[in-house]
Amino acid sequence: MINSAQEEDQVQGKILIVDGIATNRVMLKDQLSSAFYDVVQTDRIAALGSVVERVRPDLIITAMQLPAAC
Repeated sequence: MINSAQEEDQVQGKILIVDGIATNRVMLKDQLSSAFYDVVQTDRIAALGSVVERVRPDLIITAMQLPAAC
C-alpha cells in the first residue's frame, strides 16, 4: 500500500489536459495518473490562462481543434 507521502515522492510532473470531449480527458487522465503524473483537466479554452497561472503545469496537452465558444 502506498501512502500519500510516497505518492508525492513519485509524482513525475504536472500535466494540464485541454479538450472539449470529456471521454478524451478522462482516458488521458487515467493513463497519466497511473504513471504518477499530477493531472488537471479543463474543457474551457477561455479559462486556460487562469488555470495555467494557478496550476503551473510542466506540460499542456490540447486537442488539435477546440471550439471557439469553449
